[in-house]
Amino acid sequence: MKAAGALLAVLLLAAPQGQPARSEKATTPHGLRLAALMEADSLADPQRLLNYANGGDPAVQGVAIRALGNRRDGSLTRLLLPFLQASDERVRDEAVGAVVQSLKGEPLPGDPELVPAVERLLMSAASPMASWALGHLPYTTAEEVKTAERFLADGGHPPLADGLEALARRNPKLVSFDPETIDRLAAVVKREAPGAWYASLGALLAAHALDADTAKAAVEFTARKPEEDEDAAEVRRLATTALSGGAAPLSAVERSAAITRLLGDPWYTVRYEAVRAYARREAASRGCQPLVDVIRDTSLHVALAALDALGQSCPTDDAITDRLVAESRTPPPIGSWHREAHAFVALAKRAPERAVISMPAFRQHTVWQVRMYAARAAEAMKDVPTLQILAQDSTANVVEAALGPLRKLDPAAAEAPILAALKRPDYQLLRTAALLVKEFTPGPKLVPPLADALARVTKENKDTSRDTRLALIDAIRAHAQKGTRPR
Repeated sequence: MKAAGALLAVLLLAAPQGQPARSEKATTPHGLRLAALMEADSLADPQRLLNYANGGDPAVQGVAIRALGNRRDGSLTRLLLPFLQASDERVRDEAVGAVVQSLKGEPLPGDPELVPAVERLLMSAASPMASWALGHLPYTTAEEVKTAERFLADGGHPPLADGLEALARRNPKLVSFDPETIDRLAAVVKREAPGAWYASLGALLAAHALDADTAKAAVEFTARKPEEDEDAAEVRRLATTALSGGAAPLSAVERSAAITRLLGDPWYTVRYEAVRAYARREAASRGCQPLVDVIRDTSLHVALAALDALGQSCPTDDAITDRLVAESRTPPPIGSWHREAHAFVALAKRAPERAVISMPAFRQHTVWQVRMYAARAAEAMKDVPTLQILAQDSTANVVEAALGPLRKLDPAAAEAPILAALKRPDYQLLRTAALLVKEFTPGPKLVPPLADALARVTKENKDTSRDTRLALIDAIRAHAQKGTRPR
């Protein structure tokens, strides 16, 4: 009974506090907009938001419509549909997003025609967001998906690839593109027809409809004008991820040659994905020298990707282990620390016995980011004593990095530092601690420290505290209710 009372108290405490008083009537456009915003953040009757949505100020209407959508309440969807035909473009665009959001909640029983009705209205909506929305509806039948596909791929306009990509990605069990759709998307990637290159390639990948010729065209995609450079690089980058994941139907020889070429691409974003592709697809058969060469890439992102990959690639190559030992020198107290920290974690994964000697320098480093990477290395090394030390660090990010691994390796040793973290002010750390406490063996003794943390965060009344408060409330529920089992 006491636990139930404590739960009720903390839930009441977590309710919104300190709303500003309405000292002036909301009669001006600015006042109406402010009132709508206040309603959007409250638990008021949605009818009040509907009243604002039906007002005459498009800005106020947009705020109210968005707030209604954010409730993710399917019972509001039909009330939002008329706004898809609004005369004001801003209202129509907000309505498109709100309708999609409203359908993300629990499915509405007894209304099987809702999604088809929304689909039909979106097809007639004069909003550039409509094609995006058609790809994000919660379809339940292959027929609904096919209707959307054929509208988006209609030959009367370039294929609306953003919608097709979302449609295929979100409905893998229902989608099966028509050959005509595939051909039209492939023609865009091959630059035989106008359209969005990146989204067209993404749609083909999501639908598992990429053929070898189109894959080759994407890997070799180049700009014809200077202003196309970045977009062309994005196409090559996405094609490289396809090579890595096995989605590009190339022969082993063709794939190997493509990845090798992409390691030297002028854009670092492409080289980054090429490093990952090489580690996954080529290193086991061709060795790791190309990854070692990339350690000195002009882009730090690419170099770090290579170091990360060497943590698990070519594990029997002693020369690579020696290279990682050399790269794992103590980072300077001022300046870049990234290369040394990533090398140290890679060494810890590859040869933990050789990383032991360097751990004290990383664990005690004056730069907190280095200590955070020490926690990651300690996890790989199963170094519980180091994790216990870092779980009491003065920097919240370091503590957060240590708590999860410590809980996994030694739950008993982790309990005290996790509960101590509930007293820290950092919201992300508090959220992590609450999630970990929820996994403890259920018991009402854990409610007071959780409730104290919730009371403190609620009193601070900060916009950034919502996720933290929800995690704390969830943990309180788990321990205040008898019979709850850890997940």
